[in-house]
Amino acid sequence: MNQYLAELSEYGSITLEDYRTLRERQLAIERLIQLIVQTGIDINYQILKCLDIESPNNARDALFQIVELGILEEHLAVQLAESIKLRNLLVHLYKKIDPDIVHSSIANILRDYPRYQRSIVQFLDSLEAENG
Repeated sequence: MNQYLAELSEYGSITLEDYRTLRERQLAIERLIQLIVQTGIDINYQILKCLDIESPNNARDALFQIVELGILEEHLAVQLAESIKLRNLLVHLYKKIDPDIVHSSIANILRDYPRYQRSIVQFLDSLEAENG
C-alpha cells in the first residue's frame, strides 16, 4: 500500500483539466486507487480471519466489523466506505466512471489511507505487546 500511495501522491496536485486530458494518466490513477482500496479490503478480511471472526459477504461490512473491534474510528470508516464504492465502480463499471469523481477522490485517498495504515499498525503493535 505504501508504494501505491507514493505513486498516487505524484498525481496529488493534478488539475481536473490535466486529469481529463491524458487517458493514460486517468488509467494509472484509477488503477492506483483500485489497488490501494483493494489492499485495505484484503487487510480487513485478513484481520477478521486471524481473530477467528466470520467474514461478512462484502467489503463495507468487513470494514465496519473492524470499527466494532475498536481498530478504526467510525468517521474514518465512513470515508473509507466511499472509496470502496469508487473501487467497485472502477472494477465493474468502466464505461460509467465520472472523471470528476475520480479526480476529487485522489485527495481523499491520500488523506484517509495513511490514517488507515496508522490505525492498523497501532492495532498490530498492541497485539504484539499483549503476546510479548
